[in-house]
Amino acid sequence: MLKKIRIINFVLIIIGILSISSVQSTYFHLEDDLQVNSIALFKKWSFKTEGSIDSSPLAIDFDGNGELEILIGSDDNCLYYIDANGELIWKREFSEQVNTSPCVADLDMDGEFEIIVGTNEYIPYCLSFDNTIKWQKTFGHIFFGTPAITDIDQDGKMEIIAGCYDQSTYCLEDTGVEKWKLYIGSIVYGSPAIGDINADNIPEILLPSENDTVFCIDNNGGVVWKTTIPESFFVSPLLIDLDGDNRSEALIIDNRKNLYCCNGLTGAELWRFEVSDDRTSSPVVADLDLDGELDIIICGRNGAYCLDLQGSLNWHNKEVGQVYSSPTIADINNNSYLEVVISAGNGKIFVLDYSGNTIINFRNNIGLDFRTYEYSSPLIVDLNKDGRFEIIIGSTNRKVTCLEFAGVLSSGIAPWNCFKGTIYRTSNLDSDGDFLDDITEVVYNTSIMDADSDSDQYTDGEEIFSQTDPLNSLDFPSWERLTPIIAKKPINWPLVISISLNVLLIVGFSAYYSVRVLKPRAIRKRFIAQSEKVDSKYNQQTMERLMKELSKKGEVDESSLMKKSRKLKVKKFKGKSDSQICMICKVSIKPDTNIVQCKYCRSLFHINHMNSWMLNYEICPVCKRNL
Repeated sequence: MLKKIRIINFVLIIIGILSISSVQSTYFHLEDDLQVNSIALFKKWSFKTEGSIDSSPLAIDFDGNGELEILIGSDDNCLYYIDANGELIWKREFSEQVNTSPCVADLDMDGEFEIIVGTNEYIPYCLSFDNTIKWQKTFGHIFFGTPAITDIDQDGKMEIIAGCYDQSTYCLEDTGVEKWKLYIGSIVYGSPAIGDINADNIPEILLPSENDTVFCIDNNGGVVWKTTIPESFFVSPLLIDLDGDNRSEALIIDNRKNLYCCNGLTGAELWRFEVSDDRTSSPVVADLDLDGELDIIICGRNGAYCLDLQGSLNWHNKEVGQVYSSPTIADINNNSYLEVVISAGNGKIFVLDYSGNTIINFRNNIGLDFRTYEYSSPLIVDLNKDGRFEIIIGSTNRKVTCLEFAGVLSSGIAPWNCFKGTIYRTSNLDSDGDFLDDITEVVYNTSIMDADSDSDQYTDGEEIFSQTDPLNSLDFPSWERLTPIIAKKPINWPLVISISLNVLLIVGFSAYYSVRVLKPRAIRKRFIAQSEKVDSKYNQQTMERLMKELSKKGEVDESSLMKKSRKLKVKKFKGKSDSQICMICKVSIKPDTNIVQCKYCRSLFHINHMNSWMLNYEICPVCKRNL
């Protein structure tokens, strides 16, 4: 009977283990790098605006308290300033809709950041973070593209670069005064990109125009080169160092399914990749797979593409579908590999891994009803400094939505966290993920590859937001970083139930085996060892006394052992030689030999043979009855 129970328990344990494995296989996906993907998205909060949102959000710590705030424009003529919990801090209403994405910088380097935003009333505004207008500049014509901000002339103050409908490119000083104006003879729709084409630490500007000409402009407003690329005026280009030689290359997309890579010094075409789409969004770059080379990611009407530095296709994800906005890049689960976050035109949020596999397809899982059919790109930041990223998106259903990751304990860096890279909108990479793109790192003289230049446990961007010195380890923000918390994770009830049942099964079996098998076996060993020394005349009395002593020590139940012990009695054999045999060894029992006898069938056994038998079985070898 005991043997059958053991077999049944063993089978149940095997079934339990297999059931756990099967449940796990439905919940986890094991990648080649052995990193477990079990992340999901859920809605954290949403904020309602009065108009559709085409503007892309950004985040900044204006008040230096360690938590980020969000800026986003809307077609209701308002710029919204929202805190990390989705509550309105203030809004600024203009006479026309906000048609550009806001950009932010400390223009005059006084420690306080300013906001630059454009509207359809031909005026870019400069606001302070308390919602007061510092200055405004009237162009006389609308400017469509989001401006870029950098210290173009290295005078210690920032300048604003913007293209305009009046066929000119403007450079404005921190006070709004026009520094220079370049007439290019063509309307500018796209946004300017900032880079360094000759490794002299002096930035150049790349700007597309309506007449199929792309201009490279120096810091004084002179044309370095221009090249003809048909229908390249809608999409914002990049001017970025792709191959690590400290000289920027130009990435330009036309409206005829082509991505061009051009020499930054001359504008000569290096390679061209034909996309199977008639319209694509602005490209982004990052080293997704940690191979030491940047990858180029673009999205269009037929999904997301990833190219290498030579223009060869690494992967193409068609599941994403139609996309008009630019993707963002971040290490969501802190495994060093980067993920691609895409706000698709079908109302879904996609998260792709470095190989292009879909990790998250948001609306299919949650069913949140929002649409993103226009051009608002996602923002990915750690709003409340708990060590985990959130995604903030604007949509055409008049909502700003914050999404939180489940199954993420901590996040890594975000080298391209918003539209055009960072809050400065230079269209450049933030290699170390400290909120300062590589062009802006040169302005502040901070490290491009080390997020914390002075090793004081605060990133360079956090220090600049808090008005402390990123190069002085004794000068750091007063706020304390939150201890990372365990991320919320959907409860997988089948897995929980399966594990619980199997734990109970194993514990129960262990208890049964210990009480019913191991402990009686040990007692029998002691009992038989003592009984062999007992004279046959007083054998039974001595055994009973021994059992009473054992029961007093709590080692055995007296009544059960007394009852069980009487079935086997140890005595001296008094019969004639060879008149009886041991039923185990089949050898004759000699007189005066210690033997045991089965109570039921009266069979005789040598005591040493019966000892060995009873170590493994609890039945009589002859009648098979339980002893």
